[in-house]
Amino acid sequence: MKISEAIAIADRMKPNQFDMATKIKWLSKLDGMIFVEVFKTHEGSSVESFTGYDSSDADKELLVPYPYAEDVYGFFLCAQIDNENGEMAKYNQSITQYNNAYKLFIDWYNRTHMPLPKTTAFIF
Repeated sequence: MKISEAIAIADRMKPNQFDMATKIKWLSKLDGMIFVEVFKTHEGSSVESFTGYDSSDADKELLVPYPYAEDVYGFFLCAQIDNENGEMAKYNQSITQYNNAYKLFIDWYNRTHMPLPKTTAFIF
């Protein structure tokens, strides 16, 4: 899924006033965490490095694959929008949906990729 597609999904789910650059920054932070916490701790990752996204990266592919991407990124962006708007009840609902989607992705990834030995798990 491309960055622009994830943002379009979130915008359909939750119309908002935030610009694309802000949403790309949020996605960059999320994919940075996924890279460090998931891909760099398991064998067989096709992602060798991650340096983040900037406002010119709307056509770049995000790290989470289909069929998990739409829910992970859509609910994450909705949660960020709710948080920034100070809508805590909506944020709690959105972050719960995100956490469930992220857990499905992590569970699949852990089933299909062997963890690295502890001595090399966090060497970049």
